[in-house]
Amino acid sequence: MSDRLTNAPLELIVLNGLSYRKDNLKEPFSGTFNWSEGNCDVVSIYENGIRLNQKIYEENRLVSDVVYRSDGSENVSLFDDEGNISVINNLKNGKLDGVTKVFIGGVHRVTMTYRNGKKNGNFIIYDLNGHMLLVEYYVDNIKTI
Repeated sequence: MSDRLTNAPLELIVLNGLSYRKDNLKEPFSGTFNWSEGNCDVVSIYENGIRLNQKIYEENRLVSDVVYRSDGSENVSLFDDEGNISVINNLKNGKLDGVTKVFIGGVHRVTMTYRNGKKNGNFIIYDLNGHMLLVEYYVDNIKTI
């Protein structure tokens, strides 16, 4: 996968928060930027110099899919070895912020709510049939119920 994905020698640089082709600093980059390192391939989508999406593949298998939002937050999805979704996180300023869902074998098993990197809200564990097994409530990482 790495040989056909790499669009080297294209290089991107960041100026004032926008990405530009190194050989064209007049126009922010729009398009797909691909690169490989070892057995990992990275595919990033840019529009007007802003990265919108990045997928990481390991040995042709999707392991990570990140959507970058205009407010600076990110939606991060991670996948297991079988290609099933394993975690969906929301990040803001590099910290968990919003709902995080954990899946085992593709089955939704845990939901947690975070604000500014701390548990804030419901923490729920589900059985294999989707029934709630445990419900707790947190405020600033402290369990209240």
